[in-house]
Amino acid sequence: MPDIMENLKKRKVTSEHIKLVRKLKVTWVNCEAGAPMINSDNPFGGRGIYEDMAKILGLGEASRLTTDQKRDLDQMLVDLAYDIPAIFLSKASVNPGKYLLKNTLVDDYPAGKFNINIDGSGDYEFGKSLTLDFELTEEHIKLMRVAAWKYWCIDPKRPYGDMTFFYLDIASAIGLQYERTADGKPNIAKRELKRMDRLHAEMVFALSVLFQYGELEPGVFVEHGHNHWELATADASAANAPHEVRPSGIVGAPGQSAGAVGMTGRETLTGLAAVSRPIDRDAATSISTSTNLISAQPENALLYAARASYLRQSRQFDAAIKDYTKAIMLEKGNPLSYMWYEARGNCYALTGQDALAVHDFTEAIAMQPDYMPTRYARGRSLNVLKRYQEALYDFNHVIKTQPSWNYEVYYSRAVANLCLGDPKSAATDFRQFLQSDNWQGKTSPYAVLLGYVAYQVSGNLHAAKELLSAAEQRLKNPLWPQPILNYLLDKETPENVVSQAPNLEGLTEAHWFIGARYVFEGKTQQAIGHLQWVVQNGERKILDYDLAKSLLEYIAPGQV
Repeated sequence: MPDIMENLKKRKVTSEHIKLVRKLKVTWVNCEAGAPMINSDNPFGGRGIYEDMAKILGLGEASRLTTDQKRDLDQMLVDLAYDIPAIFLSKASVNPGKYLLKNTLVDDYPAGKFNINIDGSGDYEFGKSLTLDFELTEEHIKLMRVAAWKYWCIDPKRPYGDMTFFYLDIASAIGLQYERTADGKPNIAKRELKRMDRLHAEMVFALSVLFQYGELEPGVFVEHGHNHWELATADASAANAPHEVRPSGIVGAPGQSAGAVGMTGRETLTGLAAVSRPIDRDAATSISTSTNLISAQPENALLYAARASYLRQSRQFDAAIKDYTKAIMLEKGNPLSYMWYEARGNCYALTGQDALAVHDFTEAIAMQPDYMPTRYARGRSLNVLKRYQEALYDFNHVIKTQPSWNYEVYYSRAVANLCLGDPKSAATDFRQFLQSDNWQGKTSPYAVLLGYVAYQVSGNLHAAKELLSAAEQRLKNPLWPQPILNYLLDKETPENVVSQAPNLEGLTEAHWFIGARYVFEGKTQQAIGHLQWVVQNGERKILDYDLAKSLLEYIAPGQV
């Protein structure tokens, strides 16, 4: 008989997750019934996402994080957006009583009050003091246990259950008795409705108390029904467990990524909102559950968005696009819809539909102008579309606004500058990328190779040679594209490099760099053969093809 645990969703909560939860900044969203939420633009309320996480976890300067460490941090952010808060709501223990809280809500609502929802519940006043004493009651705790956690927030449409009239869910949770009219409709006194409004609004502080003071031991948790989690037995499988981030950069298991940036022009989508969750073996169950809920509530935009996230997790991008589209159509004015545009844009980008991706990223940016992951993602898609000047605008904005947010933006900007004919700026950015990445990422060899080209084209031959020498000392990967680097270091022949190319993309890269070196050495005729091979036979979707074609047009205009 199969183990029933195999059909349940599991999630591992680590000590690192708990440290991050302690610092989450809770705010309020007043759409639908209203709900507490985490500000996904700046979840920890500090200088920047990576800077805050590195400080909280003791990883040192964010600019020195390795590629693996940043991938782990991205995954942990996804965990914080989805399951970890739900587990806290379900299982973290916290006692009633007075708690001292820093009043960070005033950052978002400087008037000291916020509008509870669109249903006419009015304003909730919390004051402008820097700190406040909050009385956590048993009623708040009861509401926590039934709260429905969605993406970065408690579900503002159905915060505590499935009733259309959400006060009925509150009443059920706290044990409030009420009468019904002759035709069966609930008849709740206005004073009780006002009390429930206040109780509901106070959940923004109750959630802060839970995150800051709630006790939860690390372990593997199993979801028994939607948003209800239980600690698994000691021998339960942690197949879906995220990696723990360690200061050394060693992760618990191989990371999941969208693939190396390489020189393909299809750059990986990094940052919080662009990270796809690892394939969850129980994703099919989650999709099925979401489908059943949608059947019961076909006009609930959040359900479509939730199912879309599971579909994207399972790499069913076309189906995810349809669900995000449905969510957007149902609630165009929803403050959360910028996330749906961005997520749909990521799906478009991952399926090669970058023009549509740029449209969606632009819609998201109109709603959240300084959300760095969307700016960066749009720039990446613009690079793919060869709209380099527009891409440069986005990359410059990201670097100016948050210089150390994500070092990979320097690589992307370097590509744009190289293609725009500014090799000096490109070389500087490739070098900045290598220093920020500590020469450790999968993309580092390509940054060296392209940096070498940029230095050569800009006439800085000494810097080109120095870059290769530094790479010889710091890059020790025997796999592709190491043979190209060995060739530039005079350790491989052109024939051997071509013979080691793993695929068409590799062959395109090999012939391009061999041809480029011949050009730099003044051996034009030898260069033409390799560059012509790229133009006639190479992979046209990658950056190397465009660079080879451009160089061939320059040295032999009639032979392209």
